[in-house]
Amino acid sequence: MSEIQPATFRAERIGTGEYAVELEQRWVLPFGSLFGGAIMAAPLAALDEHTGGRNVVAASCHFLRPGQPGTCVIEIEDVKEGRTASTHRATLHSQGQPIATLLATVGPETEGKPVFADPPPPIPDRSGCSDPRDPAAMGDHWIPFQDVLAPNDRLVRFKSGEVLDEPDIASWLRLADDEPIDAARLALLADNWPPAPWLLGTYGIMTTVELNLHMFSSGHRGWTIGQMRARALFDGLFTVSGTLWTEEGTPIGEWRQVALFSPFDEQD
Repeated sequence: MSEIQPATFRAERIGTGEYAVELEQRWVLPFGSLFGGAIMAAPLAALDEHTGGRNVVAASCHFLRPGQPGTCVIEIEDVKEGRTASTHRATLHSQGQPIATLLATVGPETEGKPVFADPPPPIPDRSGCSDPRDPAAMGDHWIPFQDVLAPNDRLVRFKSGEVLDEPDIASWLRLADDEPIDAARLALLADNWPPAPWLLGTYGIMTTVELNLHMFSSGHRGWTIGQMRARALFDGLFTVSGTLWTEEGTPIGEWRQVALFSPFDEQD
């Protein structure tokens, strides 16, 4: 299994509204393209520097073209400055070309318990779960920045080569470096699930069109409960949504993803 590395992005200010972030080779997927979660995390890290660490309430990232590892430049435009919330647009450039554009609103964090929230899925204690990324069973196709413990049923069965009857999965998740979860790290955790068609036995390449996040509170450390649910699945397109909860069942954030899908047997 690959060595687990920190989920950290450092944004360096290089001009007015301009920041540089290094997207290292480790963020390249086996298929040769940059990991979408890292592409979204980079402008979010720059936005954190730009706003002095204000909480990202909502962010939507549109992916324009594949990027290459190396130093990327993020240009940030202040769309609206408000006393309670502000909106900013960030464009990520790789080798002189824009590869993603992000619109985000920053503002106050939630406090205390929610008045109402969807509860986490029923999931066994971690003692009743196991790491599905067993190299003896299937190798490690996930970029290694997190610890995963899954119930010994759906995700473990999929990683052992079984085809599932529905593309909804849940597991325990924890950043391996135990850094606090912010919007950039939520983007990584949101995009690091197996593509929904794979769970049903159709393999191919997923190309994310849009990934959006809603962040309720940042700063959580340690184990969380994550769930990914397919919302619609067609031959060449699918959408999924997900939520991340604390161990106590308080939601940290949620996401929704739209992706194109090209099965291997349809490629040249």
